[in-house]
Amino acid sequence: MLLRRKILVGYGITLALMAIVLVWAVVNLVSLGQASEAILRENYKSILAAENMIDAIERQDSATLLVMLDYGDEGLTQFRENENHFLQWLGRAKDNITIAGETDILSAIESGYSAYLVHFSELCEKKTVSPQEGG
Repeated sequence: MLLRRKILVGYGITLALMAIVLVWAVVNLVSLGQASEAILRENYKSILAAENMIDAIERQDSATLLVMLDYGDEGLTQFRENENHFLQWLGRAKDNITIAGETDILSAIESGYSAYLVHFSELCEKKTVSPQEGG
C-alpha cells in the first residue's frame, strides 16, 4: 500500500503542476491577445492617416494637371481642398505616434510636403507667366 500511495502522490503532484502551467499559459495568452489588439488598434490609426494622406496627394496631382490644362480655378480649388485634407490627416498621424522613429518619419513627410507646395506654387507662377510671354 505504501508504493501505491507514493505513485498516487507522484501523479497528483504532476497533475497539480500541469494545472498550474495550464492556468499560467491561459493567463499569458489572454494578456498577449489584449496587447496585440491594442497594437493593431493604435497602428490602424496610423495606417488610416497614411492612406488618406496618399489619397489627398493623388487628388492634388490631378488638380495640378487641371491647372496645366488651363482649368486653373477648378484645379486650384481642388488643390487647396486636398491640401487641407492632407494637413488634417498629418495632424492626426502626429497625435498618434506609437513607434520609435515615427516622429522622424512624420517630420520627413512634413518637410517633403512643404517642398511639394513650394514646387506647386512655382509651377503655377510659370504657368501664368508663360502664356503672357507667348502672346
